[in-house]
Amino acid sequence: MRNLLLLPFIFLSTFCYAEIVEYTFTDTNNNSVSKKSDVQFLNPSSDLDVFLSGGLDRKMKLSIRDLSTNTNIYEHTSNYITIDDRLQSSAGLEYYAKIFSVPRLTDGNYRLTHQLIDNTNSIVVTEIKDITVDTELPSFGEWSAQGGYGMDVSSEIFKLGRGGSGNNRFFLNDVSDNTEIEKAVLVLYREDGSEYSRRNAIYDPVNTQLTNHYRYLFPLSNLDETFTVKYEITDIAGNVSHLSSKKMMMDNDPGERTLVGFYNPSESGSVVPGLSNYEAYRSGMTVYTNPVRFVYRIPKTNWYEYSEGGLRATNGAGSVSKVSEDDDNVYIQFIAPYNFFDGNYIRFINKYEWGGAGVGYSVTLDPSARASPYLAGVDYYYSDVGWMSMYRYAIQNDQLPVSISKVRIRVSARNYDQIGYHIGGNCTIPAGSTSCEYPWSYTMESGETGYLHSNATVYDTDRTLRSNPRWAEVQFNDKHYPSINAVYDDVEKSITANINQPGAGYYFDRLRLSHAWLINADNGQQINASGGFVSRNGENYVYKWFLRDIAEGDYQIRVRAKERHGPQTDSTAFSYRSDRTPPVITFAFKDQPYVEGMLIKGLENISFKIEDASDVAITSINFKGGPASDNVELAWNKKDDLWGLEYPRTFPSQDEADMYILTLTATDAFGQSTTEVYSFKYEPNNLFSVESVKTLAVNRVLRDSTNKPHILIKSNQLRSDNGNLAFGPQQVFVTVRSDSPMPLEVHNTVIRPGETKGIDVDIGSDGRLYLPLIPAESGIEGKAQYMLEINGIN
Repeated sequence: MRNLLLLPFIFLSTFCYAEIVEYTFTDTNNNSVSKKSDVQFLNPSSDLDVFLSGGLDRKMKLSIRDLSTNTNIYEHTSNYITIDDRLQSSAGLEYYAKIFSVPRLTDGNYRLTHQLIDNTNSIVVTEIKDITVDTELPSFGEWSAQGGYGMDVSSEIFKLGRGGSGNNRFFLNDVSDNTEIEKAVLVLYREDGSEYSRRNAIYDPVNTQLTNHYRYLFPLSNLDETFTVKYEITDIAGNVSHLSSKKMMMDNDPGERTLVGFYNPSESGSVVPGLSNYEAYRSGMTVYTNPVRFVYRIPKTNWYEYSEGGLRATNGAGSVSKVSEDDDNVYIQFIAPYNFFDGNYIRFINKYEWGGAGVGYSVTLDPSARASPYLAGVDYYYSDVGWMSMYRYAIQNDQLPVSISKVRIRVSARNYDQIGYHIGGNCTIPAGSTSCEYPWSYTMESGETGYLHSNATVYDTDRTLRSNPRWAEVQFNDKHYPSINAVYDDVEKSITANINQPGAGYYFDRLRLSHAWLINADNGQQINASGGFVSRNGENYVYKWFLRDIAEGDYQIRVRAKERHGPQTDSTAFSYRSDRTPPVITFAFKDQPYVEGMLIKGLENISFKIEDASDVAITSINFKGGPASDNVELAWNKKDDLWGLEYPRTFPSQDEADMYILTLTATDAFGQSTTEVYSFKYEPNNLFSVESVKTLAVNRVLRDSTNKPHILIKSNQLRSDNGNLAFGPQQVFVTVRSDSPMPLEVHNTVIRPGETKGIDVDIGSDGRLYLPLIPAESGIEGKAQYMLEINGIN
């Protein structure tokens, strides 16, 4: 005979927690999405399924009010929640819940009211959530671009280049949305339609523009490929606009050019068509003239006369000319002082660009040729420090005024007279000498701004030879001060500052915002908050700081912004109290303190007191362990200043090893969390047991000689909370433990391991429960454990 041992437990429970868990819908991007209920902005293009959790034997009512008209547009009350309403959310968590299908909502603001109703039609829990429905895609205007150097930024296809010293941008203008732009991504496609790259875009809310630098955006191109640039714009409701595309071409490749030869008056042949005495270039070769002459060979496909994206050449230190050409190439001759490479004067010029590529070589000048002048440096005589280099860079505004009265030019000695030229004058350095001076007067005044960036060059007396130049670097600014518009977000505990720095970009961007930071106006001290710089669009900067982690205390917070040369501005002050102390959780069981391993009879007798200086809420309660290794997220309730648990359906501890672990996490308004872990043995408060039974492992009811079932679940007398004897129809919920080896059949209902099912039973006049029980499948030997639950005795 095969034996089946049944170990039953019965308890009564209630459940009264309510929550809007999530919203499920098809969005405007045709995706099926589920969003948690803490999300305010939704973009449904379909009906809206609202997932509401509640308690067993409760009804739920959902009302929706249109806040623009202050009228109810939806109202529905569910049936009672039963054991069959155990539903799983999109996150995989299980709840006793109902799903309300709400007809598609038009764009607007709505208030959802969720009420939990008991069997006396009393409202026991009310939850309110506000949502905003936005299905409009972000809108946008025309494309524009920073150009210059002949770029075409007005035609259907933009033709762009690398421009000058700045890092040019293109813009998508008039970008707006009914709610708020959350992000934008720039996508670049090649001519064959393949995606080359994607990167985040900068959104400038002040100018309502999306923008990106384009100097280094494109792959190498010689104006021979048409690209498509597109912005994917997403608002905070999730609507995505893909329609903002623009065709563009780019020339960022100077292309092929080859140094082929140097002039040598002693060379009889020539490697350059049309010119005599040109020796093939070799690194380290000797040249015999100064100025030197050299020739580049350039394919016609890369020369401006034959190709739109081709090169030009310039030489402000001598001369440059096309000396010959053949079927495939042109030959370009440069004449310039030896080792003169300054790109301001001598270079190849790419299309739509100030520069493109420099000239360069590695040769040795023969001693028979004159050496070029060498400029060692230039000094100014400043009113505050005396002689100092012309590389003084950023003079701070608290040093102004500063005057300059003299200029000194320093050189390497030569066997000929040299003449040094710089701002406001020149002077002669006799042969064998190394410096000269001349008077020059200039004052950097308070309240003004300026930039000294003049060229300094040394020549021989007939100006045949010259040094490589140097450029002054002195800037000051006491005129352009930053302005600040700062906004505090109490939910996020953050400050966002939109800062305008007038003149940002002047002086090759040496005039720009240095940085911005937070100060406590009470003591002037800097506040060490996380965050900082977010983005820049020309003169407009965005900074953002998060305040949750700053030291505890009361603050008067100002944003302070500083330009590189000293001008700074403070914003108006924000009052802020920082709470860095996490919540304190106190556990009690029937007013007794927690002791590890204690026996808890009835979860309803556990309470928690959670104390904090700011608003605090429970984030999660996990309940796991026990004989069936349960793992469930519990709901909770609150009455006055105490928090309580809602019942799970779980098995009691049967021995010392059947410990339960309860993990509770509470979080305050500043995002600080406390997690406490409690372990204990658990029994329902109204637990009673019936005798174990043995039966054959067959799926049939075995009867005795009087035709009564051989195996019956038989309880003691059941009574209601007021002591009345149970009588008449009752609904009994039977749960088979998940680790049981076989399903059970109770009162003609099959319950598989891990399942709970409700069974309608008529209790006789003696107030006892009699339920026939057999294995649901034959031939399985083992021990099955189950429990019975009656939510409310009639």
